[in-house]
Amino acid sequence: MKTESLNYEAVEASSKSSVSNPVVVIIYEIAYVFYASIISSYFLCLLLLSVLKIKPPINLVESPDFISMRLVRFWNLFPARLKIWLSKQNKRLFESSFTQFYIRGYIHRNYIDPNYLNQFTPSNQNSQFRSFQDFFTRDFIKRQKITTKYASPCEGLLCDKTTFKENRVSNVKGEKIGMRDIFGRSASRIPSDYHFFNIFLSNRNYHHIHAPVSGKVTGIERMAGDLIVLRPWYYKKNPSLPAFLNERVNVNILDSDGRTWFLSIVGGPVVNSILFEDFISLGSQIEVGDKIATFELGSTCCVASPLEFEVQNLTSVEVFQPLKKEL
Repeated sequence: MKTESLNYEAVEASSKSSVSNPVVVIIYEIAYVFYASIISSYFLCLLLLSVLKIKPPINLVESPDFISMRLVRFWNLFPARLKIWLSKQNKRLFESSFTQFYIRGYIHRNYIDPNYLNQFTPSNQNSQFRSFQDFFTRDFIKRQKITTKYASPCEGLLCDKTTFKENRVSNVKGEKIGMRDIFGRSASRIPSDYHFFNIFLSNRNYHHIHAPVSGKVTGIERMAGDLIVLRPWYYKKNPSLPAFLNERVNVNILDSDGRTWFLSIVGGPVVNSILFEDFISLGSQIEVGDKIATFELGSTCCVASPLEFEVQNLTSVEVFQPLKKEL
């Protein structure tokens, strides 16, 4: 797979001189070990609960609480460079082989079905899950048959839906930004009768993005940005606000009816990269349900579509779920 990196090269280049100082390197490593110890302690508790067969309540739809609201606010105050550095350390941790022991407790905590993992295989063609990142980027062993022309590109919470007739405008750092601006250079090409929807992928979701329609890839654009928290319940007035600010990759697909579908694959905290399939490039022909990209450690996907996603807002949706009845 090709990697569409989320702007970490610039941070690495600008910080090489500072991290070459042995004292700074030691401080960084101590900070990393401290962070890894905290995270590992949490997963160790989950593993212990699974061994003891103690089932904590499963929160299928994430909701705000006092602590999480303040953690989100605290993270969003960090400068972008610090967010990027912390995200790289998180990737480093979850790609470590010892984090494979996180998986059992995590499944016990977050899924009703104890055999949930049996339907998946590592996406890197390993025979077993050798790290938590392997679990996070899992693939279906047998993909379900797609019986629709128009499908949900991913699994998650439909956290926002509207039309472009509404022309919603957000005030971002004193600048008014329209909903179309999420889609970068393609903003002016989105018709006013198009529909917008945003699917938020929480940590427990399947993290691949699939083509919502068959057609030809006519645009790919990478946009630099921030890595603010994506949790939609934090942004009550505009749950899609992070899509205006965060790093993202926009993909356009021209369908057989001459209509362009616009996808914005948005990065978030602790997301190190968006991995694109080798065959995805300008001019590529794709079929509905083809895997386009993979998130490493969480994100959200916005779509500008000629069709409405006919489910209620704040509803959990499945990958490949039909957008609507066939026309």
